[in-house]
Amino acid sequence: QWTKVGDPDTILGTGDVLTLANVVRDDSGSYVCTVKDSRGQRNEDIGRLSVIGVVCPFIKTDAMTVTAVDGEPAKIRVSITGYPKPNVTWVPVLDGVDREVLNDYSLRFANVKHSVHNGRFTVTATNRCGRSSRRIRLRIFNRKAAEITGAPLSKGNIIDADVELECNATGRPVPSVEWRRSDGELPSHHNVVTKT
Repeated sequence: QWTKVGDPDTILGTGDVLTLANVVRDDSGSYVCTVKDSRGQRNEDIGRLSVIGVVCPFIKTDAMTVTAVDGEPAKIRVSITGYPKPNVTWVPVLDGVDREVLNDYSLRFANVKHSVHNGRFTVTATNRCGRSSRRIRLRIFNRKAAEITGAPLSKGNIIDADVELECNATGRPVPSVEWRRSDGELPSHHNVVTKT
């Protein structure tokens, strides 16, 4: 016979198999199977049942706009939860485009092109609880060589006074800026501040 731990007086069934119809969360718990032989000796074994409720899909994104450089790989990152495991789709589906949906449902492109990929992509997750969608913009920038648009000006100053030199640079991807003295590396007591 079958009973539930915590309610030993209620016999839930007899036989080798206990069937519970239309289970709910309250049915979670430990169930005891008790057998008796002809001499009246008892033997028991316990099984555990966990009932997991249905969870509607939820989509979390790192950003609503993702930027990438023409000719480079790109990834639209998402995190999707739900139970049962949601069915996930991305649109638009671009013919002949090398793309991959990863295990975490993120969308990865091996090589993006402004003429093809620049625009909005929609990810949709569906299970029997419901449906959730997110629209994410992918912005593709054309590669542009680094260029100094504002060269440092020569300045004269007095000893022990603060002095500031600026060097403005543009490019895509955003270029890194490095300062050196003409006769070697910048002394360690000088600070370099990056402004955006």
